[in-house]
Amino acid sequence: MRKSGRPTHKEKRARSRAAQVRRDRRARRKALHRALRGREHDNQARRPEEAKELSQAPRLQQSRTTEQGEILELQALVGQTGIGHREGVGMASGYQWGSRSLQRLNSCDPRIVELMTTALHDDRCPFDLTVIEGHRSNERQAELYAKGRTTPGPKVTNAKPGQSRHNSFPSEAVDVGPCDARGNVLWDDKGKFDALAAHVERIADELAIPIVWGGTFSFYDGAHYELPRG
Repeated sequence: MRKSGRPTHKEKRARSRAAQVRRDRRARRKALHRALRGREHDNQARRPEEAKELSQAPRLQQSRTTEQGEILELQALVGQTGIGHREGVGMASGYQWGSRSLQRLNSCDPRIVELMTTALHDDRCPFDLTVIEGHRSNERQAELYAKGRTTPGPKVTNAKPGQSRHNSFPSEAVDVGPCDARGNVLWDDKGKFDALAAHVERIADELAIPIVWGGTFSFYDGAHYELPRG
């Protein structure tokens, strides 16, 4: 009979395996973070006018076929490190970023790149996605703030120039939404934005990346995700 309080051989083996999984997880995550930090240094070295071009690029309306032309380095970074298989994060959704989405995503903080790319590739991803906006210049922010105030149209933001997390470079915020086969954002389907948020928040929890969803703001912004302040 087993003495009270003493683990059995089977329990010891299970604990040992669990500890190894945790060590592997930390190693994979560190490898990915090192790779993404290298991309962050590249982003910071960009000329301001290049950042402006990224923020002012028109929204993606082109066909979203899987013919991307080049090997997508951002997507490969996540897969190469092996994050996910033991942590419950799959890599088999079949979805890929379009070239414009990759350009926009590459203007964001490496943690956002990791989170959104993993969410897109995860086999639980409910539908195809597009990156609507990453970094946003102060000029672009002023245009958006003016809508519904001094220019026609409904209000789209309460953030003045310099107040949005999009205005930093790399951007500490990203706008991502569900899209159709041509990359058109499904703005009228609030249910899909809510479902996407649940998926992104689940992946964020698994990757230990804190994220704030704009759907919880007093001004509903279902496409918006940002890193917590501080």
